[in-house]
Amino acid sequence: MKLHWSPRSPFVRKVMIFAHEVGLAGRIEPIRTVVAMSQANRDLLKVNPIGKIPTLITDEGEALFDSTVICEYLDSLHGGPRYFPQAPRERWHALRWHALGDNMLDNLILWRNETLRPKVQQSPEILVALEAKIRSSLAFPSAAATSASRPRSVIWISAFADWPGAMDTPGSPRGTKRFRNGRPFEAPSWSTTASKRGAPIPCRRNRHPSRAAS
Repeated sequence: MKLHWSPRSPFVRKVMIFAHEVGLAGRIEPIRTVVAMSQANRDLLKVNPIGKIPTLITDEGEALFDSTVICEYLDSLHGGPRYFPQAPRERWHALRWHALGDNMLDNLILWRNETLRPKVQQSPEILVALEAKIRSSLAFPSAAATSASRPRSVIWISAFADWPGAMDTPGSPRGTKRFRNGRPFEAPSWSTTASKRGAPIPCRRNRHPSRAAS
């Protein structure tokens, strides 16, 4: 498989984390692809009409785009437990988390692009609105897990940075540093207690081979 890829894309990193977690990273050949809002990549448009990354070319030569679509496709290729639930209720919940993450990343990109404009051309109203949406998105996982009395969800959020896939695909901290410093995520104290009692952390079952032996 081939993946149109850039180290600057958070959506590419999402796909690569997933690929590492399901043990398929070694089957993916990254293709360095430059995309920008101000200039279309004509070569990419030949396989992806929306001209965005990530774009995956399957072994059969079919192009798949949108990070969630690509992740679900990869989920169909490995032999371990599925990360995309098939039962309706669990599936809608899982897809909602994807939508939350994807739209937060979209807002972060819009916020960053606005801050890169000359100061006189920036819109304070747009920046304030985007920041409010980003902070709300960052706060939602903890609030949702707590309100639903789901300690496993909070443990999962707390442990994400230690996933093999997350460690194997380092990202740039620049995009979200402002928001992490302004409102860092802190798991409730009871989640640490639950973790010490051995509560399972979702999705840690399929460790990346390079980490499993260590």
